[in-house]
Amino acid sequence: MKKSCCSSLLIAWVLWAETTSTAGSYWTPINRFELRSQCQNSLKKKVNSWHGRKNVNIGTNVVHLRNKNIAITYSCLPGNVDPGPRRTE
Repeated sequence: MKKSCCSSLLIAWVLWAETTSTAGSYWTPINRFELRSQCQNSLKKKVNSWHGRKNVNIGTNVVHLRNKNIAITYSCLPGNVDPGPRRTE
C-alpha cells in the first residue's frame, strides 16, 4: 500500500471494497469516517447486508459471490493510505 499525496485532515478512516475476480482486482472507496470505530461498524453492516442472498459465502470482512467467482473484501484504512488501483472504465 502506498501513501496518498493529499489527505484531508478531517477524514481519518476510509471504508474500502476490494473486488477480485479472474479479470483482476480493483479498490473502491465506500465511505469516509472521523473515527475508526465508525468505519468498523459500517464494515460490519456492509458485510451483514449480504446475509440471506443465494450463492454467497460470508466471512468477517469478505463476501464471495460463488456464481460469479468474485470476492469483495471490505477494509478500514487510514485516510492517508491508498490501497491500490481503482476501477477504470
